[in-house]
Amino acid sequence: MRLIGLTIAFSSLITLFITAAQLFVDYREQRSNLETVLNMVNINLPNLVESVWAYDEKQIQLGLNALVKLRDIEHATITTTDKKRSWKSGLLKSEEIVSREYTLRHLKRGEKHEIATLHVTASLDAIYDRIISKAINILISNGVKTFFVALFMFYIFYRLVTTRVNELAEKVDGLGSRLELSPILEDDSNGFTRKEKDEIDMVERAIHEMAFKLELTIDELRSSNTKLQSAYDEVRSTNEELEKRVADRTEHLQQEIAERTYVQDALQSSEERLRDIAESASDWFWEMGPDNRFIYLSGRSHVVTGLDPNDYIGKTRQEIDQGDVARDDPNNQLEEYEQALKNREPFSDISYPIKAADGRTLFIELSGRPFTTPDGKFAGFRGAARDITKHIDNEKELRSAKDIADQANLAKSDFVSNMSHELRTPLNGILGFSQLLQMQAADVLTGKHKEYIQHVLDAGNHLLNLINEILDLAKIEAGKVQLSMQALDVAEIVQKCMEILGPLATKHDVNLSTDILTSAPPLIITSDETRFSQILINLSSNAIKYNRPKGSVEIKATMQPNNILRISVHDTGVGISKANMEKLYTPFNRLNAESSSVEGTGIGLSITRRLVELMSGTIDAESTEGVGSVFWFEFPLIVQGRAKSQKTGIHRSVGSLNEIPPSDVLYVEDNPDNSQLMHEIFRMSPNATLTTVTTGEEGVKLAQSKDFDVYLLDLNLPGISGFETLEKIKGLKEGSHQSPFIAVTANAMPDVLDKCRAAGFKDIITKPINIADAIHTLKKTLENR
Repeated sequence: MRLIGLTIAFSSLITLFITAAQLFVDYREQRSNLETVLNMVNINLPNLVESVWAYDEKQIQLGLNALVKLRDIEHATITTTDKKRSWKSGLLKSEEIVSREYTLRHLKRGEKHEIATLHVTASLDAIYDRIISKAINILISNGVKTFFVALFMFYIFYRLVTTRVNELAEKVDGLGSRLELSPILEDDSNGFTRKEKDEIDMVERAIHEMAFKLELTIDELRSSNTKLQSAYDEVRSTNEELEKRVADRTEHLQQEIAERTYVQDALQSSEERLRDIAESASDWFWEMGPDNRFIYLSGRSHVVTGLDPNDYIGKTRQEIDQGDVARDDPNNQLEEYEQALKNREPFSDISYPIKAADGRTLFIELSGRPFTTPDGKFAGFRGAARDITKHIDNEKELRSAKDIADQANLAKSDFVSNMSHELRTPLNGILGFSQLLQMQAADVLTGKHKEYIQHVLDAGNHLLNLINEILDLAKIEAGKVQLSMQALDVAEIVQKCMEILGPLATKHDVNLSTDILTSAPPLIITSDETRFSQILINLSSNAIKYNRPKGSVEIKATMQPNNILRISVHDTGVGISKANMEKLYTPFNRLNAESSSVEGTGIGLSITRRLVELMSGTIDAESTEGVGSVFWFEFPLIVQGRAKSQKTGIHRSVGSLNEIPPSDVLYVEDNPDNSQLMHEIFRMSPNATLTTVTTGEEGVKLAQSKDFDVYLLDLNLPGISGFETLEKIKGLKEGSHQSPFIAVTANAMPDVLDKCRAAGFKDIITKPINIADAIHTLKKTLENR
């Protein structure tokens, strides 16, 4: 009965512990589920935000009712930020609660505004009720289980343990009787009696009897061990005598070895002298036998690598563990080295990596040549080696620095491209609608209004010129400037530039002249016509803008030694100080002209200089303060007949253009202002029809049901891009006549324009849209389709 009582007590304790653990886990799970429910509230926040923003009472109440239907949620309240309005749902009934607040923010014009606060209250009482209910069920269930388990264990223990313990006690008692120890153990003074309480007491008594006998046996074993120790001491004494005899013999052998070493040292004295010289050299020397195994390494190798030369002696290079060395290093020439050894050919400046003793990877450079015995047989290789790790590291650092610089330059180009797109988009509306107003000004607007429109156009064009200058600088720095070098007549280009610069000179009251005449003998150079004009216009416009009233600017051509033609721009401006002359071509440095009324960015001269150098020319300047400045650039003169330069198309008069031919045009554009501008352009051509949609998907759907004469596609569209729209429409028209596509984009970077042409766009209209250029592009595309 003692056993069953202890079993029931122990089982009850375990049951209580397990029940407590289960209830704790269940409580944690209930709290976790409650947190999950509270986190699910975030799913409803967007709908609540829109309902609160619109003050939709019905939707707000529906949203709150949906929240209080969530498990354990009792109450939900929404209060506006100004505390003027609030909505609620549910009733607070519990004493133990958990509250959570959620801020409702509405996205307006790219910024989030806080409009209200959602307060949600959840009940903990329900969780506690479920935990208590479960605890009662678990205790009742586990109590019943414990009772039956204890009853079953008692039955099993009685059948399997008690019976066998009785048998064991009887056998141990019989064994003690055979040892004839009963008279001793029956003595109460030894603490043992024949009175047993149960079977376990019987086993205990029998085991104590056996322990007493074992103590007697151990005493006998100790006596035997003493005798064995004495025998061991005799054996050790004999062994020490044998070791002494071996030591005497070893000493004799060492004397013989020393004598032989002395003889060998005498024979190798000349070799040692040579090796001493090798040890003092900055490089180290090595030698291989006919089997390509190292037989010698000078001490310098140990100083450099930290490796013991003995680790190499007797081994081939392949047998030396270099497993951690990267064989894919671009400076690794192991294959060349191994091929030279295989072919028994001389080699020089072969480099490969090795692992130093401290774990560093070193690069060594070897040179060697084969040598032979006096009878002409191959005897191995001899050579020298040196450490070139520092040289290799310097090369890697230079490559890394170049990579970082390239990445920074690419990031800058991307930034300039994005900024160009962002700035050109609003300029498209400003310049486009201003052009339309100017074209209609004669019939609608007064003289003062015409002046206002002209101011808007001038300011917009000035901003566009600034953007183009920054793009030019980015193109040049990124190496993406494309030049079309051809033979040019300098006089023709100068005359065209004079026509362009004339209005600017008149505006600033400056006299503009040139001594380069088309009637004179031709001056032929090799250059890009557009860039040559840009250089001349940049220098001349600076000379005009920074001149004084009634001043003068003269463009001259003079011959220099070695058949070099110099084009110089002379002005009578205020001049440039010597200190500022050193900063003349620094980008974004206006040389203290920021406070003047002259507009500019400070990058025109930087672009001009780089363009001249790209076309293999030279540029320079000199200036005197208070007198004026002279800027010149030089190109080699070609001795040949007059060359006809190509038309640049710098200016195109709107009034000289025809209307857009009769056509049906689809324009995909998500910006309403840009769509409106294009509609206004098409109103000037009654026979041309324009259809606009805002997404590429709509454009594809419309093209599926109708054929258009030309497609205008904005590249940056919501959903599918302009490139994807082009591909989908082409797929619809596959096998039939393909109408041309024109890209419309504010990103005028060269890589984007190249991508447009490669994708299949017939032409490109860049934003801000120049109405004359846009009509010309449409007319040309429709005529050549």
